[in-house]
Amino acid sequence: MNYGYVSDLILQDGAVEAVVVQPNVAYGAVGYRAYPYYGYPDGAGWSAGSLYYDMPYRLEDIGEVETFDYGDLSS
Repeated sequence: MNYGYVSDLILQDGAVEAVVVQPNVAYGAVGYRAYPYYGYPDGAGWSAGSLYYDMPYRLEDIGEVETFDYGDLSS
């Protein structure tokens, strides 16, 4: 199911920590959301060659994530 589009990545110490997603308005979610990165190599998320980032969440889970504010990031 197409939840939305990856808009950005949050890096810490040279590693991806979170994926910033702009949800599809069909889900009733407005604004960006940041989700922990569960990627390669643990079998969830994204792997080299994939066209998609599969998030390990159910529809009920995604509504619980607060809107992400870029101003909250420290430099």
